[in-house]
Amino acid sequence: LDTQRKASQANARQLRMAIVMYADKNKGLAPAAWTELAGDYIVSGNCFLSPKRADQERDPKLAAMRCDYHLIFPGQLLEKLNQDLPILYQKPNFDESGTVVGFVNGRVEYVDQQTLEALLKKARDAGGMP
Repeated sequence: LDTQRKASQANARQLRMAIVMYADKNKGLAPAAWTELAGDYIVSGNCFLSPKRADQERDPKLAAMRCDYHLIFPGQLLEKLNQDLPILYQKPNFDESGTVVGFVNGRVEYVDQQTLEALLKKARDAGGMP
């Protein structure tokens, strides 16, 4: 389980970095969907999928359509977001005790369900779509 959590955190770091690179080339806007990152910013489909998923997909475009991570601020201007807000999280159906969250400031951590709910409330209050 610890190895899978570390792999999930690595995926979240890669996704978060891809969001930033995408925004740098798109007037500061986050992608509207994960599929916008597939190919140019993410070349391995495994990054979009939970390491707990049995059916890994190498094609990034196909994997992006089944992404196991949720993009919280699609299409929004990153520079206007509070740096402590979550920008993505792994869908919690893979781990009942918690999930991996990536933040605007680059931090990635594993949080319990109660903390996740509090973070998602902050994101909703800031105009996110968790």
